[in-house]
Amino acid sequence: MTESTDDVIGKPHPMWLERAGVLALVTGAILLGRWMWMNEPLSEPLMWIGSICVLPLAVLLLSESWGRFLQR
Repeated sequence: MTESTDDVIGKPHPMWLERAGVLALVTGAILLGRWMWMNEPLSEPLMWIGSICVLPLAVLLLSESWGRFLQR
């Protein structure tokens, strides 16, 4: 009683390209955080918020966008 269905499976995306993008984003965030602390004339509380909240959130959102872009 089971019917044979031909499921269409999408093409595999290059996992190494996704990992390289995430690694590049993390590296960029580390370098940007270092640059912020050494060169920006912002107040220290803003620097902490940027380093601890904004940069990790930006890496998370951009890496998710990068992965979705590659899967298309």
